[in-house]
Amino acid sequence: MKMYKGFIIPYTILLFSISLTGFSQDSTIFQPQGKVFARIFTNFHSELSESEHQSAFEVTRAYLGYESEMHKNFSGIVKIDIGKPDDGGQNSSFRQYAYFKNAGVTYKNGKFICRFGLIDTKQFTIQEKIWGHRYLFKSFQDEYKFGVKADMGTIVEYRFNSVLDADLSVMNGEGYKKLQLDNSFRTGLGFNFYPSAGWIIRLYFDYSEKAVVQNSFVTFIGYKNKRLVAGLEYNYETNFEFVDNQNIMGYSAYVSYDINDRFQLFGRYDRLYSNILPNEEFSWHYDNDGSTIIGGVQFSPIKQIKIAVNYQGWHPISNDISSRSYLYINMGINF
Repeated sequence: MKMYKGFIIPYTILLFSISLTGFSQDSTIFQPQGKVFARIFTNFHSELSESEHQSAFEVTRAYLGYESEMHKNFSGIVKIDIGKPDDGGQNSSFRQYAYFKNAGVTYKNGKFICRFGLIDTKQFTIQEKIWGHRYLFKSFQDEYKFGVKADMGTIVEYRFNSVLDADLSVMNGEGYKKLQLDNSFRTGLGFNFYPSAGWIIRLYFDYSEKAVVQNSFVTFIGYKNKRLVAGLEYNYETNFEFVDNQNIMGYSAYVSYDINDRFQLFGRYDRLYSNILPNEEFSWHYDNDGSTIIGGVQFSPIKQIKIAVNYQGWHPISNDISSRSYLYINMGINF
């Protein structure tokens, strides 16, 4: 019976939320509508190290989906994600897998929103939007496996006023590529504050339990005006991948500036590190701790296409591991 709690809890939240808010009533005749959409991430890159000069063309991601406005209060989405697997195994760079990334429904009524199904999580959605360059590099938590972009479950959001909104999520916890049922959930609570025009502050905490308890703590501050966008986030996760006392943390700072309607300058700095276990000289994640530096210029010939010439570098903490630097030409296509 325990395995069915993975369905019972989200269904209960969804039905209870709808019963409390009811349906919006007005005399306007609603016309259902829908649209097909697609996103493609592709690049050419060349390594800049003295010993290696590997170059390649890639299509790293492709999304194909359909969104439908079924009712004034209800909408749905189905999205397929085609990309490289994350297992890091032999020849993984040459394989392409297809997954259902989204297959869910959204209920909206005034200040209240409830999402159910295989849906995007709220853990780092805002940070990814402020970063604004997912087509060339993932946001911090996504890149370093602090969480997943989409998962099975339900999310309830409520806008209290112009200054504060909150979200509560109960998710499977495994991500959209691993939809197995078990008795473990990832429960998250987030608050968004809007102190003044252009500013947002987000606080987020989540809890999940298997052999040990895992917690995530996220603090984010972002700013956006007509030309300038900037964000700073700090992330801390205890018992990473449910291994006792292996904690991982880090921060990411990013900024972009629109020179005009077509050209933009952007940059980003990540710092990833981990704790030192008892009787150890180095941190447990030492070989994978380090810094990422990204900088470049973006050109948008039309709204649906973005092209970026940029530098991407990884600089490990360990002196025994060489830094890696790349020149990238990335393209993001939306239609």
